[in-house]
Amino acid sequence: MADIGVAVLAGDIRTPETWVMNLPPVDAVVHVAANYAFDMGAVDTRLLAALLPVLGAMRRQPRLLYTGGCWLYGQTGDAVATEATPFDPLPAFPG
Repeated sequence: MADIGVAVLAGDIRTPETWVMNLPPVDAVVHVAANYAFDMGAVDTRLLAALLPVLGAMRRQPRLLYTGGCWLYGQTGDAVATEATPFDPLPAFPG
């Protein structure tokens, strides 16, 4: 992936304080990590609380692409889920 200018950053999302300060200057960050445990929201909140100030302090402000999951929309049949589709999470992922 280096040939297209992409690098994967390995780090534990449960302990972002141990690695976010070592981020090199970047153009963008694509957040695709999740732990799917009972504390998933708290882990993600901790990650963002550590990551956002570091990105904000970079000389050239990078973009952050924050991803979600299709399970938040439930079964849509033949309809395509969009940003306007209301959440209807699958039972394993209650709101």
